[in-house]
Amino acid sequence: CYFSQKLASYLITHSGNYRYNSTESALLTHREKEILNKLRIGASNNEIARSLFISENTVKTHLYNLFKKIAVKNRTQAVSWANDNLRR
Repeated sequence: CYFSQKLASYLITHSGNYRYNSTESALLTHREKEILNKLRIGASNNEIARSLFISENTVKTHLYNLFKKIAVKNRTQAVSWANDNLRR
């Protein structure tokens, strides 16, 4: 059985038992990568929202989804993960 990359990504993202590993950073959305880069420079949720022209609640939603994808619990762990797995 073969699944397209898009379908496989959807199934993985929406199954509650899967944890991403560091080599799967390509599954992060462009916006999630933008937010991670803002976290790297110490931006607050409000600063991220203003710089990306989105609401602070939208930032919180992106952070929630991002933390689940990369299996971290807080901003510090997310920045550490980003430093290990993403280019600036």
